[in-house]
Amino acid sequence: MDARFAPMPKDMVFDLMRLDRAKTKNCADWRTIAVQRSGRPLRTIFQHPDGNHDGDATYEIALPALPLSGKLVIKFGTVITNASDNGVRFTVLVNGNEMWSETKTAFLSPKPAAEKSAQDSLLPTADPFSDRTVDLSNYAGQTVSLTLRVNAMGNAANDLANWVEPRIVRVN
Repeated sequence: MDARFAPMPKDMVFDLMRLDRAKTKNCADWRTIAVQRSGRPLRTIFQHPDGNHDGDATYEIALPALPLSGKLVIKFGTVITNASDNGVRFTVLVNGNEMWSETKTAFLSPKPAAEKSAQDSLLPTADPFSDRTVDLSNYAGQTVSLTLRVNAMGNAANDLANWVEPRIVRVN
């Protein structure tokens, strides 16, 4: 089944892949794409900052109340899909407050694995993917402004920032 039409998991509260629900500001590009991770295609939000400002995509989300034993989290990955000149800073904000931030320079090589040299396979490389979980339980029962932000750090050349399958879920 095509991932775009798969049923929503029972623990899903909100799928941030719903781009029409976001208000963007200072984004040179904002769209869905797919990237490969260990041979498996993953849905991503491709967000390219304009280079002069933070590139923001803000969602207004009504979060459900939680039972005492539950948690509410945003799960996502990050990856850069080309060699950035100086890296990208990814940030998640809730109601304008920074909840998580990371500066990345490692990137997913656009060349196929068959083109790698023998030396490439010997040298250590950083995993270009980061998987993150951020607790949103303090905001349960509220409507929040959740912002995905990318910053070009002064140079937007090749800042091909991707949010990998971002979603808000309930966990026990």
